[in-house]
Amino acid sequence: MFSTFQSHQPDFDYLKSVEIEEKINDISWLEPYHYSHFLLTTNDKTVKFFRISETTKAQILPHGPRPSSGGGRDGSQRFLSRESSLSSSPVHDGKCKKVFSNAHHYNIHSVSVCSDQEYFISSDDLRINLWSLERNDTCFTIVDIKPENMEDLAEVITTAQFHTFEPCIFVYTTSKGLTKLCDTRMNAICDVPALVFNENHYINDSQFAEATLSISSFDFGSDPNLFLTRDYLNVNVWDLRMNKASLETHGVQEYLNHDDMLNMVYENDCLFDRFDARFTKNDKCIVTGTYNNMFAHRTRGEEEVDTTLYFRADLEHIQNRNNTKTLEPYHVTGPVTMPRKKNGCVQSIDVQNMNFDQKISSLDCHPREDLLVVGVEGMLLFLKNDKT
Repeated sequence: MFSTFQSHQPDFDYLKSVEIEEKINDISWLEPYHYSHFLLTTNDKTVKFFRISETTKAQILPHGPRPSSGGGRDGSQRFLSRESSLSSSPVHDGKCKKVFSNAHHYNIHSVSVCSDQEYFISSDDLRINLWSLERNDTCFTIVDIKPENMEDLAEVITTAQFHTFEPCIFVYTTSKGLTKLCDTRMNAICDVPALVFNENHYINDSQFAEATLSISSFDFGSDPNLFLTRDYLNVNVWDLRMNKASLETHGVQEYLNHDDMLNMVYENDCLFDRFDARFTKNDKCIVTGTYNNMFAHRTRGEEEVDTTLYFRADLEHIQNRNNTKTLEPYHVTGPVTMPRKKNGCVQSIDVQNMNFDQKISSLDCHPREDLLVVGVEGMLLFLKNDKT
């Protein structure tokens, strides 16, 4: 293990009489500097800035008892237990450098550092605040969608992220399926976005249409003009230069795109589940979480046929670190099916046999290697694709 440290402690909001959990809602990494790693972590109310650096930990190595030079009065030898040897080993400790708090009335769900490493944003459901990493005593609200009358509230912010390369550009997504791009060079207060990305053709007459539109994940690609959004049923790939329609739509949970299935997940309180989605190395594929402890892997550029493969995150791979077993791919069959790419080695699993209490909500991809990390049942599973 590289490092482990406690980020947040349980707290209590005495004004609202509610407990503040210690769980981490989001993490944003900064560029490493002088052999140290830096990151921001946030729980519901407080953002913390950590530095992880190598320190030397001294340990006393006990020796067995050694006889002294003289004997006892009874002629027996006396023994001294002497602890005279020191051993040092490098460890990586996380130290909190700054605490950014008392700026959000609602729970924080996103934190993101800009590319020049000078500022970061923190977002809750209704506001986005801009902070300087050098100052934790003040912040600037750059987006505020809270209406004067809360009964007029039509949407909430679901994610917020700075552009990978442009420090003045950030994006936030909403529960209405909108992606809004803001440029602080145009306006200091960005309540009115510079661009709005809206997948109009996706809207249908289903009673669950509005609920399935809510965007739960956002990711920029290695191409600075490319990004993806994940709603309940689909992953959409976009180009920043084209905001009228997405480049690609991938039905990663197409097996649920039926009123009977949507009604079932609604009754099971699953319709508002959130799933991460990411580009793989070089933006060739997309990966995202789903139910039954599975994640979906889909190759881009083949929308006519369903290239989605589902892999079950087997806890056997976590419990046995030396296990080199390959994860077996699956197809999910349900009321709605698409033409599939022929692959005789792929097993099928019926949606009725899936466990909707088991789900992979969190995952991430390495930007330069074929490495995927998946969060499953409180543990991390690292997977490497050796075929590319």
